[in-house]
Amino acid sequence: MDVDFVYDTYEKQHQLHISGEHVAVARFLNEIFTPKRGETKAIESFILEIEGKPESIAFTEWTLTIDGDEVLIQHNSCFESTNFQSEDSSLMDWEMKCQCGIADFIELLVNWVDFIEST
Repeated sequence: MDVDFVYDTYEKQHQLHISGEHVAVARFLNEIFTPKRGETKAIESFILEIEGKPESIAFTEWTLTIDGDEVLIQHNSCFESTNFQSEDSSLMDWEMKCQCGIADFIELLVNWVDFIEST
């Protein structure tokens, strides 16, 4: 994953930007966590929860599913079935759903915590 850690000086928040096929990971994390300076407890608790390898973790708009060594992150709108498919639906899918290795995901979270604590 090509990740950029960002501190928004206007909003006083930390965010991350991920380009390419893992953009859904950034969308998920930026919607779930809005850490300000030194606020890493929620992310650290989330890391511990993931390390316990629960089957899934449901959030208001997102669901994280763990299957072996893989993490699937998907927006809950992906669970809705629709009969109408547009040409843009494939674009929407990769922005709303992503799979990555659990070790890579945990490493990303740990690096984000380190960035938050250092700024």
